[in-house]
Amino acid sequence: MNIAYQFLDGRKGGQSFVSVAEFIMLQDREVPAIDDSAKVLSVEIDGEPYEFSGNVADLFFELNKKINSTNTASGVFLFYKKNGQFITQ
Repeated sequence: MNIAYQFLDGRKGGQSFVSVAEFIMLQDREVPAIDDSAKVLSVEIDGEPYEFSGNVADLFFELNKKINSTNTASGVFLFYKKNGQFITQ
C-alpha cells in the first residue's frame, strides 16, 4: 500500500506500507505514522489505484470499516480488486 499526501503547510510526502492492515495498525497508535490532517493525494493498494478523496484520518476510518466488516475469527482477510471495486474477504 502506498499513500501520497500533503501536509497543511504544503509539504508533500509519501509512505509505503506492507498491507492495509499495517497502515491501520500504525495509524491507530498514539503517534500515527502520518499526521491525520494530511490531505491524501493518491492511494495505491496491491499495485492498483484506490479512488479516495479526503485526509489521512478519513482514509483510516474508511479502510478500517471495510476491514472490520469482513474480519474473520482468525483475523485474516484479503483486500483485492474485482470489477473496478476494492473488496475485502
